[in-house]
Amino acid sequence: MNVKSSIILNKSEALETINEQLIAYHYQFSQEDLLALRKWQTIACQKHQMFDFSSDIISMIIIKMSSSPYLNQASLLQACKDFIFLFYACRKHEIKLMYDEELIELIFNLYLINNGVIDKVLMQNAIKSVQRFNND
Repeated sequence: MNVKSSIILNKSEALETINEQLIAYHYQFSQEDLLALRKWQTIACQKHQMFDFSSDIISMIIIKMSSSPYLNQASLLQACKDFIFLFYACRKHEIKLMYDEELIELIFNLYLINNGVIDKVLMQNAIKSVQRFNND
């Protein structure tokens, strides 16, 4: 098996794994959706002057956001893109190391408090929470 075949197989396996977890929420992602999220991850990292080559963040965000009572199949992809951007904005302000899962949970809980709206208010509140974590 050559490298290109291996990459395609890994992408297919990742998509299958994500979609298996999304069945409970009646959602499904296409390969194009995952590629769009990966591209958005790269853009968010560049914007916040960071590097992240892991697609685990994307998977964790997709799964977390799929449990949102504010989303449906049509709005899930955009919400995940917005959450990815917010995740890296918070990560940039982090001094003490938070686990990715902890940061995702923190942002998601603030998202729920903000009635499912990802906006400047949510970003400011999330960054303030990360800064409080840094000061503890």
